[in-house]
Amino acid sequence: MKYRQDNRTKEEFAENIKECSKIEESLISTYVADIILRTGKKYSWRAANDLAKGELVEKDSDVTSEADFIVAGPDGDVKTEIKFARKHDKVFRLKVSHLKSYIKQKATLVVFMGIEQSEPKYTVISTELMQKFIDTLPDKYFPAWKKDKKQKESKQIEWVKYET
Repeated sequence: MKYRQDNRTKEEFAENIKECSKIEESLISTYVADIILRTGKKYSWRAANDLAKGELVEKDSDVTSEADFIVAGPDGDVKTEIKFARKHDKVFRLKVSHLKSYIKQKATLVVFMGIEQSEPKYTVISTELMQKFIDTLPDKYFPAWKKDKKQKESKQIEWVKYET
Protein backbone atom coordinates (compact mmCIF):
# COMPACT_ATOMS: atom_id res chain seq x y z
CA MET A 1 0.00 0.00 0.00
CA LYS A 2 2.92 2.33 0.62
CA TYR A 3 3.68 2.91 -3.06
CA ARG A 4 0.07 4.00 -3.65
CA GLN A 5 -0.28 5.95 -0.42
CA ASP A 6 2.47 8.48 -1.18
CA ASN A 7 3.01 10.79 1.81
CA ARG A 8 -0.58 10.51 3.04
CA THR A 9 -1.57 8.90 6.30
CA LYS A 10 -3.67 5.75 6.07
CA GLU A 11 -6.73 7.79 7.09
CA GLU A 12 -6.07 10.50 4.48
CA PHE A 13 -5.52 7.84 1.82
CA ALA A 14 -8.78 6.06 2.72
CA GLU A 15 -10.66 9.38 2.58
CA ASN A 16 -9.10 10.24 -0.81
CA ILE A 17 -10.21 6.87 -2.20
CA LYS A 18 -13.79 7.45 -1.03
CA GLU A 19 -13.80 10.97 -2.49
CA CYS A 20 -12.42 9.80 -5.84
CA SER A 21 -14.96 6.97 -6.04
CA LYS A 22 -17.78 9.49 -5.58
CA ILE A 23 -16.27 11.70 -8.27
CA GLU A 24 -15.97 8.71 -10.63
CA GLU A 25 -19.64 7.83 -10.02
CA SER A 26 -20.61 11.40 -10.85
CA LEU A 27 -18.47 11.32 -14.00
CA ILE A 28 -19.88 8.00 -15.25
CA SER A 29 -23.35 9.52 -14.79
CA THR A 30 -22.24 12.61 -16.73
CA TYR A 31 -20.77 10.46 -19.50
CA VAL A 32 -23.90 8.31 -19.85
CA ALA A 33 -26.18 11.38 -19.80
CA ASP A 34 -24.01 12.99 -22.47
CA ILE A 35 -24.09 9.98 -24.81
CA ILE A 36 -27.88 9.74 -24.36
CA LEU A 37 -28.14 13.42 -25.28
CA ARG A 38 -25.83 13.02 -28.30
CA THR A 39 -27.32 9.78 -29.65
CA GLY A 40 -30.93 9.78 -28.47
CA LYS A 41 -30.47 6.12 -27.52
CA LYS A 42 -31.02 4.46 -24.17
CA TYR A 43 -27.96 3.88 -21.97
CA SER A 44 -27.47 3.15 -18.29
CA TRP A 45 -24.58 2.27 -15.99
CA ARG A 46 -23.89 0.13 -12.94
CA ALA A 47 -20.91 -0.74 -10.77
CA ALA A 48 -18.92 -3.65 -12.16
CA ASN A 49 -17.47 -4.72 -8.83
CA ASP A 50 -17.22 -3.91 -5.14
CA LEU A 51 -14.05 -1.87 -5.71
CA ALA A 52 -16.21 0.94 -7.11
CA LYS A 53 -17.54 1.48 -3.57
CA GLY A 54 -14.42 3.37 -2.57
CA GLU A 55 -13.20 1.14 0.24
CA LEU A 56 -9.50 1.07 1.04
CA VAL A 57 -7.75 -2.06 -0.25
CA GLU A 58 -4.83 -2.51 2.13
CA LYS A 59 -2.89 -5.34 0.52
CA ASP A 60 -1.16 -4.39 -2.72
CA SER A 61 -1.76 -7.92 -4.01
CA ASP A 62 -5.54 -7.32 -3.74
CA VAL A 63 -5.45 -4.15 -5.87
CA THR A 64 -6.65 -4.66 -9.43
CA SER A 65 -7.06 -2.55 -12.51
CA GLU A 66 -10.46 -4.03 -13.27
CA ALA A 67 -12.86 -1.58 -14.90
CA ASP A 68 -15.18 -0.16 -12.24
CA PHE A 69 -18.33 0.28 -14.31
CA ILE A 70 -20.50 -1.32 -16.95
CA VAL A 71 -22.31 0.87 -19.45
CA ALA A 72 -25.36 -0.86 -20.91
CA GLY A 73 -26.54 0.35 -24.29
CA PRO A 74 -28.12 -0.71 -27.56
CA ASP A 75 -25.06 -2.78 -28.49
CA GLY A 76 -24.79 -4.53 -25.13
CA ASP A 77 -22.72 -4.10 -21.99
CA VAL A 78 -19.30 -2.43 -22.11
CA LYS A 79 -16.83 -2.52 -19.24
CA THR A 80 -15.84 1.08 -18.64
CA GLU A 81 -13.14 2.71 -16.56
CA ILE A 82 -13.18 6.37 -15.55
CA LYS A 83 -10.01 8.41 -15.06
CA PHE A 84 -9.95 12.11 -14.31
CA ALA A 85 -7.78 15.16 -13.80
CA ARG A 86 -9.12 18.00 -11.71
CA LYS A 87 -7.32 20.61 -13.81
CA HIS A 88 -6.55 20.91 -17.50
CA ASP A 89 -3.11 19.48 -18.13
CA LYS A 90 -0.88 19.94 -21.16
CA VAL A 91 0.09 16.26 -20.98
CA PHE A 92 -2.18 13.25 -21.04
CA ARG A 93 -0.74 10.25 -19.13
CA LEU A 94 -1.82 6.63 -18.80
CA LYS A 95 -0.10 3.77 -16.95
CA VAL A 96 1.11 1.03 -19.31
CA SER A 97 -0.02 -1.72 -16.94
CA HIS A 98 -3.53 -0.25 -16.84
CA LEU A 99 -3.73 0.02 -20.63
CA LYS A 100 -2.77 -3.64 -20.97
CA SER A 101 -5.35 -4.62 -18.37
CA TYR A 102 -8.15 -2.66 -20.06
CA ILE A 103 -7.26 -4.20 -23.43
CA LYS A 104 -7.41 -7.68 -21.90
CA GLN A 105 -10.81 -6.87 -20.34
CA LYS A 106 -12.07 -5.33 -23.61
CA ALA A 107 -12.87 -2.23 -21.54
CA THR A 108 -13.42 1.31 -22.73
CA LEU A 109 -11.54 4.08 -20.97
CA VAL A 110 -13.22 7.46 -20.47
CA VAL A 111 -10.82 10.18 -19.36
CA PHE A 112 -12.07 13.51 -18.03
CA MET A 113 -9.89 16.61 -17.93
CA GLY A 114 -10.42 19.87 -16.04
CA ILE A 115 -13.38 18.74 -13.97
CA GLU A 116 -12.85 21.57 -11.46
CA GLN A 117 -12.30 24.26 -14.08
CA SER A 118 -14.22 25.93 -16.85
CA GLU A 119 -14.78 23.95 -20.04
CA PRO A 120 -14.36 20.41 -18.69
CA LYS A 121 -13.98 17.74 -21.34
CA TYR A 122 -13.63 14.03 -21.85
CA THR A 123 -12.28 11.57 -24.35
CA VAL A 124 -13.22 7.97 -25.02
CA ILE A 125 -10.36 5.56 -25.62
CA SER A 126 -11.16 2.25 -27.28
CA THR A 127 -9.07 -0.88 -26.85
CA GLU A 128 -7.79 -0.35 -30.40
CA LEU A 129 -6.54 3.12 -29.52
CA MET A 130 -5.02 1.82 -26.27
CA GLN A 131 -3.11 -0.77 -28.29
CA LYS A 132 -1.96 1.96 -30.68
CA PHE A 133 -0.65 3.97 -27.69
CA ILE A 134 1.27 0.92 -26.49
CA ASP A 135 2.68 0.18 -29.95
CA THR A 136 3.62 3.71 -31.00
CA LEU A 137 4.35 5.84 -27.92
CA PRO A 138 7.62 5.44 -26.01
CA ASP A 139 7.50 4.23 -22.41
CA LYS A 140 8.33 6.94 -19.91
CA TYR A 141 8.97 6.28 -16.24
CA PHE A 142 6.80 8.50 -14.07
CA PRO A 143 8.36 8.82 -10.59
CA ALA A 144 5.14 9.94 -8.89
CA TRP A 145 3.48 6.65 -9.88
CA LYS A 146 6.64 4.55 -9.81
CA LYS A 147 5.34 3.07 -13.07
CA ASP A 148 5.90 3.26 -16.82
CA LYS A 149 3.41 5.41 -18.64
CA LYS A 150 2.44 6.49 -22.10
CA GLN A 151 1.84 10.16 -22.70
CA LYS A 152 0.66 12.54 -25.40
CA GLU A 153 0.12 16.24 -25.47
CA SER A 154 -3.49 16.96 -24.56
CA LYS A 155 -3.91 19.00 -27.72
CA GLN A 156 -3.26 15.79 -29.72
CA ILE A 157 -6.30 14.13 -28.16
CA GLU A 158 -9.83 14.48 -29.52
CA TRP A 159 -11.89 15.88 -26.63
CA VAL A 160 -15.64 16.22 -26.13
CA LYS A 161 -16.80 19.28 -24.18
CA TYR A 162 -19.82 18.80 -21.98
CA GLU A 163 -22.08 20.93 -19.81
CA THR A 164 -21.76 20.69 -16.04
